[in-house]
Amino acid sequence: MDVQFRPTLYEAGSALMVCAFQISLAIGAMLGGVLVDQVGIVTAFVVAAAVISCGVAVVFFFALVASCRRRKSSTGDTTMKIGIIGAHVVGMRLAIEFAHVGHNVLITSSQGKVSATAALKESGSSEAIVASSIAQVLECELVVLAAPWIKREEILSPGHDWANRILLDATNIYLSYPPNYRRDDLNGDTGIASVPILSLRPMSSQPYAPSRK
Repeated sequence: MDVQFRPTLYEAGSALMVCAFQISLAIGAMLGGVLVDQVGIVTAFVVAAAVISCGVAVVFFFALVASCRRRKSSTGDTTMKIGIIGAHVVGMRLAIEFAHVGHNVLITSSQGKVSATAALKESGSSEAIVASSIAQVLECELVVLAAPWIKREEILSPGHDWANRILLDATNIYLSYPPNYRRDDLNGDTGIASVPILSLRPMSSQPYAPSRK
């Protein structure tokens, strides 16, 4: 974390800076006098020039480092490692868009890496999208679940560590797709809590079953 300290009393800060300059001048005058007495004025001037050059170089170096840090903090590195489970319409569209803006994208299918590889080849997608296993995708910073609704419990294994990760639910409660749409009957439940509950199950938990008529 980049922490910057700024004095609330500017007069105190200015006084401290002036004091530091005065101490530096006093020490320089003392050392300069000793140096002139020991090696002569010409040698003393040469040594002083070398010391001043080194000081300017050090100040310039730290100024350059500070400038680079400010530039980096202002632009910010927003690249994420994003994993997508589901290589059909929704998942592939999201993968293409995420890769287009520079994110590292891993994609898999509910049927595994081989199926995702075939889907990538068929879509002609960017090389920035990598076909991966479900286990690899689940380790990403952002995980998008865009697999079929009926596969969610199989994919979200109990006990997975979701610390410092984001799970984005992009599923729909359909049991079948075109041309014969069939929606899951959850007795008025939208299913919105299904994925979070499944993802947070401990290892010893029972399967989650939303209420049905």
